[in-house]
Amino acid sequence: MQLKQKREDFDDDLLPQFYVSSDRLFQLTDHTEKDAYLTFQLMCHLSVIPLTKQLTNIAGNLWFRSLQNARAERNEMLLLHEFKKKKFILPDKKQLSAKEMKRA
Repeated sequence: MQLKQKREDFDDDLLPQFYVSSDRLFQLTDHTEKDAYLTFQLMCHLSVIPLTKQLTNIAGNLWFRSLQNARAERNEMLLLHEFKKKKFILPDKKQLSAKEMKRA
């Protein structure tokens, strides 16, 4: 909708049928290539790269984590920087054991 282009969609259950003949396999690869191109166009249209760079500069985390949409980590980094400005000392993060992770 953002790009004002029509995207063909097909049912995932029909995916095995694309491997029956080479013509169908080429249709699948064309569809996948077009999806990748549309994704790139959408990123450019929405200015994703400059926005994530700005978020990274504000939060002080790593850029690739912003690109991975690691919002919780970004929020944690913002808080850590604010606490440091106010001269608070923060304890190390507790590492959860496998048993604790399962329970959580």
